[in-house]
Amino acid sequence: MRVNHYRIVGLILITFFIAACGKPVGKSLLRSVSAGCTGFDCDTNSDSNGEADVLKISPDSSVMGSNIDDGDVVDIQGQCVDLNRKNNRILVEVFAGTDETVNPYISNDNNVDCLQTNNAVTSGTEPVTDLKITPNFVTLAPSTSYPLVASGGAGGFLFSKHSGLTAGTSVLGATLTITAPATPGLSVYKVSDGTNFAYTVIYTVTGTSPAAPSLSTNQCFWVTKGIGLVDTSSGTNRIYPQCHGGRFGFSLKVGKAQSYTARMKLRTFDGTVAESIWSSVRIDRALKTPIIRTVSYDSTNVTASIKSEASRFNFNILHSLTRTFTDTVQTSTVPASIFSNEITASTAPGSSLFDFKDSTVVEGVTYNYTLSRVDIATASPSLASFSSVVSSIVMPRPTIRFTSAPTSGTCYFALSSSRNAAASYVWALSRNSGWTGNNKDAPLATAGVFASCSGPGASVCMQAGLVATETYYFAVRAQSATPEIGKWSDELSCLVP
Repeated sequence: MRVNHYRIVGLILITFFIAACGKPVGKSLLRSVSAGCTGFDCDTNSDSNGEADVLKISPDSSVMGSNIDDGDVVDIQGQCVDLNRKNNRILVEVFAGTDETVNPYISNDNNVDCLQTNNAVTSGTEPVTDLKITPNFVTLAPSTSYPLVASGGAGGFLFSKHSGLTAGTSVLGATLTITAPATPGLSVYKVSDGTNFAYTVIYTVTGTSPAAPSLSTNQCFWVTKGIGLVDTSSGTNRIYPQCHGGRFGFSLKVGKAQSYTARMKLRTFDGTVAESIWSSVRIDRALKTPIIRTVSYDSTNVTASIKSEASRFNFNILHSLTRTFTDTVQTSTVPASIFSNEITASTAPGSSLFDFKDSTVVEGVTYNYTLSRVDIATASPSLASFSSVVSSIVMPRPTIRFTSAPTSGTCYFALSSSRNAAASYVWALSRNSGWTGNNKDAPLATAGVFASCSGPGASVCMQAGLVATETYYFAVRAQSATPEIGKWSDELSCLVP
């Protein structure tokens, strides 16, 4: 029987080819991985050399804390397995919040810029806008001018003053030339496109010339390990980190105070396109709740000293201090503004946010202080505010003394405590001991009568016309024009000769 050698050889080759194609050749780059498997070492399968047979990437930590006081940039590093595929790149997407099904806030496969205009709008996340003012911070000498330029957003720009020293203005158009005030201080301007607001800070400092702007930028993504891979083929600037030596690193600009989710995957192009699964890290981007450490009384200057922990040297964080009070008549319900929208660079005496001196207090009144802060780094429809716990202080009551011995029909008194220039003093007297009440908050109608020496600046009192051989009980209280009415001093008796 004659054998067809060519047919046999063909069958052998086909059999070998089928057998060879029935197994992975070398290292398989594509595998189905369980959706719940996100850790770096979750795949335990390996090839004959004991090496992992899939692309992998994982950040060093799955949760990161980022203090907004320290800056806007977050650095993420981690481990990666590229299976010796040098033609690799890392895709990064960042979401405002924890929902990864919406459009990303940053995508380096699209652009290195942030605030893409196709962002999803969800409560508490970054707004859908690239509205901004250039510059976003500028230092000016007094009475000098500088142009502010609005861009992005929906157009139809309207500039207005948010707070500060410069004269209020509302101007339609993309450019506003502002003039710094004649005195040093801080001003905040904003621009609206009808929905969102963007902000800029104008800081006036004596001796600053010429203007020193800090120009804003939309770039929000940088490579921090290796040179990375730059791709401009699509007409946009795309930058990719790479897996090198089993490590990777990149930085993100995430300015707003909220949580973000950054996810990354490794892609290779050697021979075929292959990708790892996504690996995520949550960034807790908290704007710290401000803390008032102490509120103390400065008896020499009659002020309340409020020491706090304010955001350090971050011009995007604005601080405001408010107070309520409880006096002998009422408890205020509407907080009064002590200062608003200030940054930590303030240099005016007594106005440091770290140790502020409130000189508008009245003796014998209880004050309740609250420090709040907002972040104006990114445009938004409204600003989220973070407030401290209320810190209270009971201002000491005034004290009085004799200035000289009484004479016929006359008694002589004066303040022994420091005089408060912001207050008026009410002197009163009665023939009844204890007329000021147990809490030193008795109204005059109970027993006391006004002394003739009451009034603004009345730090001394000479009361004449008193009945001889009678004992009178004197007291004084402070009050402001608000009015805030303080408690009475201790009574001091005077026996008229």
